[in-house]
Amino acid sequence: MKPYLILVLVLFLLSSCSSEEKPMIQTDGVNLIFFTDDAHFEKEISYYDAILELRKTYPTLVNKMKVITPNDLDRLEEQLHVDEFPALLITNGNTIIFSVEGAAPKEEIINPVVQLLSSN
Repeated sequence: MKPYLILVLVLFLLSSCSSEEKPMIQTDGVNLIFFTDDAHFEKEISYYDAILELRKTYPTLVNKMKVITPNDLDRLEEQLHVDEFPALLITNGNTIIFSVEGAAPKEEIINPVVQLLSSN
């Protein structure tokens, strides 16, 4: 009976240590964050095209891209609030260095991103 009690105690301690929730968005380095909503799929096509284009030049950044749905919004920092879906944000640390929201042509999304990232 004692080994069982010890096992339960160890599991309890381990689970309490791992219950700390990781932040959704990393605060170090440059992050690409895409806000998506199934209700606005037709507006997102140009964003998908831009992301695929960005992947050619910045594969590491795009592979680390965080995708946020409306269900995730309550877990985000207030500073990352968006008013309209879809949206694409680039952060550096805790600072938003680029954002575009709502329906936008691919060029309006990709050109400023490439210019911004190539200057860094």
